Amino acid sequence: MRTKWLITAGVAAGIVLAAVDNAQTAPKPPPPIRRAPKAKVNTPWEAKADKNKDGIVEPKEAQKAAIIAKSKVNRPWEAMADANHDGHVSAAELKAYRFGLIDANHDGVIDALERKNFWLAKKYAVNTPLEKKYDANGDGFLTGDEAVEYLKDRIRVISTDGKAIANTPLEQEFDADGDGVISAEEADAIKDAIGV
Repeated sequence: MRTKWLITAGVAAGIVLAAVDNAQTAPKPPPPIRRAPKAKVNTPWEAKADKNKDGIVEPKEAQKAAIIAKSKVNRPWEAMADANHDGHVSAAELKAYRFGLIDANHDGVIDALERKNFWLAKKYAVNTPLEKKYDANGDGFLTGDEAVEYLKDRIRVISTDGKAIANTPLEQEFDADGDGVISAEEADAIKDAIGV
């Protein structure tokens, strides 16, 4: 009986020793990920970007400040679109401005005749192979229905990709922040203009 007890005790001791040995050789967990420190306010630009005044420029604050800087009023139509006269045209101001242009009788509703008359009065020179594809009559200009069809396809691109490059004068009219890209938010003005 004593032999059985010694064997059992020996096995138990071996298990304990093996557990201690494994604990000493087990890999250590990786150190925690250290995040880069946030940008502190050091310059007047950063102070202006720091909207919540916590002394740190958060990524969203920096992005918004950059967009505002790009949307400065520098063309005559932008001065008219800048409803709050802050020197910048927001996507909402652009949408309201375009709506006001199309709504000829100012009743707050754009009907089919107003939309048709607006686009018939517009004329855009064909500058790119893509625009040439929509120049149905081959006169070198996108007018009326041609421009509307072009913009409908651009809306499809924006719906799929979330944005589209504004590389023609027609598209640049809808690029509120002047960053060369029509965002999904800016595309709302196109949808209002073409009745989509």
